[in-house]
Amino acid sequence: MSELHRSGTSGVEFRDVEELNRGIGPTKLYARTKLAQVLLCRGFYRRKQLGQLGLKPGEAPWINAMHPDAVSTD
Repeated sequence: MSELHRSGTSGVEFRDVEELNRGIGPTKLYARTKLAQVLLCRGFYRRKQLGQLGLKPGEAPWINAMHPDAVSTD
């Protein structure tokens, strides 16, 4: 499993579309998208544990952050 989301993500704030459209290269882009997916899943999990979003703690759906090992880029 890749740990790339832990590196190359300094300065990432997900503030606006301009930040997301900035060219940062394929490796940093992969790291940033993986970080975004991990943070999104953590947010879903936290809300599930609080009984929000119509989800019940300890019941399905199970929330996992999965990402492919390779991405074809330009």
